[in-house]
Amino acid sequence: SDMEYLNYNPMHSNCSLIPGSGVDLIHFTRNNNRDYKIKYKFLFIGRLLFEKGICDYVEAINIIKDSKKNAYSEIACGIVGFIDDDRKDAITIKDLSFWQSKFNIQYLGRTDNVKDLLMITDCIVLPSFYNEGVPRILLEAAAMELPVITTDHPGCRNAVDHGLTGFLCKKKN
Repeated sequence: SDMEYLNYNPMHSNCSLIPGSGVDLIHFTRNNNRDYKIKYKFLFIGRLLFEKGICDYVEAINIIKDSKKNAYSEIACGIVGFIDDDRKDAITIKDLSFWQSKFNIQYLGRTDNVKDLLMITDCIVLPSFYNEGVPRILLEAAAMELPVITTDHPGCRNAVDHGLTGFLCKKKN
């Protein structure tokens, strides 16, 4: 009820209020029916803009795969999002095709059913330096008990307890 909300006291509760649009915790529930053929599955979900840090995500994947000879069998990386051809700072299908051929990063298109993707993912990566509120994908990942790697940037940092629910990194790093 409205009165319960007004009387909310985080000191007497095991929950906290985060600014943002909120997430349906009944819908975003994780089960443990996961395929373990690939050890680690990383996923970027967001609008495909340079400001969302997608190039930093690709660079990090390249560094990991270069440092481990068998990383291609241990790590799967994907990108999900809308290509916005009207923006000059948008990632293009040519960029995505190059990343797929050079780094084996799968472009999975866009979806309205994020939950199914989160069910088969181990970690959400959003290295955004875009000026935004709390990204919805970070709240959805948190609701499904997924670790998050994101930037120590307003909005993003509000969805992560560094070292406990994920990791905060410097933007553009």
